[in-house]
Amino acid sequence: MPFTFVVAAQTWRQLRVDVMARMRGVAPFPELWARRTTVETTDGSIDVMSLPDLVQAKKTQRDKDWPMIRRLVDRNYFETAKRQRPANRLLAA
Repeated sequence: MPFTFVVAAQTWRQLRVDVMARMRGVAPFPELWARRTTVETTDGSIDVMSLPDLVQAKKTQRDKDWPMIRRLVDRNYFETAKRQRPANRLLAA
């Protein structure tokens, strides 16, 4: 049975955390844990599901989760593109 709680953090006004004891359609916990992502904040490190695992978990949930999946994938795409973009260079005329 999933439950949600809200954490007060300096970085965000609110941090919503969903805890689910069982998820359908995803790998067992040890595999998910091995693929986790660590997010660094001013409040410390937070281990979360990898984006592909989170998207897979959300696919098995409610229709209202699809807009969040879209935002997560878009955000990941643009963050990755920004990190891989070569530095701007001035060209000699």
